Amino acid sequence: MTPDGRLLIVTQKGPGTTSIRRLSDGAPLANIENTRSVASGVAVSHDSRYAFVTLEGVGGEPGTVDGRDLRRLIKVASVAMGQQAGGIIMVP
Repeated sequence: MTPDGRLLIVTQKGPGTTSIRRLSDGAPLANIENTRSVASGVAVSHDSRYAFVTLEGVGGEPGTVDGRDLRRLIKVASVAMGQQAGGIIMVP
């Protein structure tokens, strides 16, 4: 959930996507394809502008962190990490 209480960000392993829903009425706003299929964590910036999703590598693949712009509802960045990028936290 975003700090401003406006959005819910949900990762979906089956389709390999990240869904963004409006909390006031549950309406789906976006379904954004992940770089990899095994999502494991979400952190949201304190200004509720960006979400960061960790994605675990499978086999020899690197783990990845995808950045989402929550205003434009798109993936804006993807950074390869070590294998098993299993979670993320934002520190003020």
